[in-house]
Amino acid sequence: MKEVIQYTTKNSPLGKVLIAQSQKGICAIFIGEDANILLENLKDCFKNAAFQEDVVGLQESADKVISIIHNPGLVEPILLDVRGTEFQRKVWQALQKIPAGATVSYTDLASQLNCPKAVRAVGSACGANLISIVIPCHRVVLKNGGVAGYRWGIEYKKKLL
Repeated sequence: MKEVIQYTTKNSPLGKVLIAQSQKGICAIFIGEDANILLENLKDCFKNAAFQEDVVGLQESADKVISIIHNPGLVEPILLDVRGTEFQRKVWQALQKIPAGATVSYTDLASQLNCPKAVRAVGSACGANLISIVIPCHRVVLKNGGVAGYRWGIEYKKKLL
């Protein structure tokens, strides 16, 4: 039996935001300009799932995500379905501890995780994060403070920062 993933797309100050939820919680938050492309990205990430649009059932979760976009310091309790390797999960947990308005370098994050040589792995984990905004990989920057690398594009990263 295929896993069912429900999704909805909302308008936000960033453009379109697709919020997808499994039975365990939100499993993806994608940002872009075209809802159809976001849905195709979702299908690519969850190849063995069935998809069901559910505007009403996801209203509360979607509203929380949009609230966080408007107010990045807001702490909203959101049930997440985080899928990844043990290392990716450690990176994502560390990302959730970075306060709104703050950034950390890939190098410093690797050091915080007691893996100072894993700078590229930290970057890869950020790139593999499917739950943008709530797991704020946009708060990771270059050692010199420059903005680089974001799954949804540098312009979105700059807006989120």
